Amino acid sequence: MTRGHVIDLALDLARMPTLARASMLPAIPRDIVELMRIAAASPEACQAAVAQTGEPVSVVIEASRFYLQQVLFRPDADCYRILGIEPTTPRETARSHMRLLLQWLHPDRNNNSWDAVYAERVLKAWREVSASEKPTKPSYSFVSSKKRVSVAAIRVPWIKQPIKRRSLTIQSSYRGFIIWVVPTGLMIIFLALWSAGALLRP
Repeated sequence: MTRGHVIDLALDLARMPTLARASMLPAIPRDIVELMRIAAASPEACQAAVAQTGEPVSVVIEASRFYLQQVLFRPDADCYRILGIEPTTPRETARSHMRLLLQWLHPDRNNNSWDAVYAERVLKAWREVSASEKPTKPSYSFVSSKKRVSVAAIRVPWIKQPIKRRSLTIQSSYRGFIIWVVPTGLMIIFLALWSAGALLRP
């Protein structure tokens, strides 16, 4: 049975806890939710695990909790691993996993201080998963994109062009002033000096 398989994984890890210290991240079983139910002391899940393994209820509960602590709540676990989901998992499944984990970890039901730390991590992971799934806002547009483009194409040059022409006109008139007035002024000065010199000659 699939349910027996996942509880067998938990029991194997509980019997050999050194396996939990492996540097490789173990894959999350597809039926990890069954271990969450057992860890939350769900009567149906616990009875099925006892029937599958022949172990007492307390043993399967402790093995499930140890497995979840070592596989989901590793220090390097991201928000998806903490909730036992994939990034593509539906939001409702993520919420269901969060509730099951908190049924086990909630301080009102569990006095273990370590479990309170795990509860904070579960809540933080749920917030991150919820924030990453923001619904896209519908855009209400009464003007078609073609009309928008055509309006922009007409208005922008109409606003910018007179300013550009005016600046070109000012520049060209200033340039013309320099080109004609300065040589003319120099010529007048030269003629004035030449006539003054001619008058001073005997």
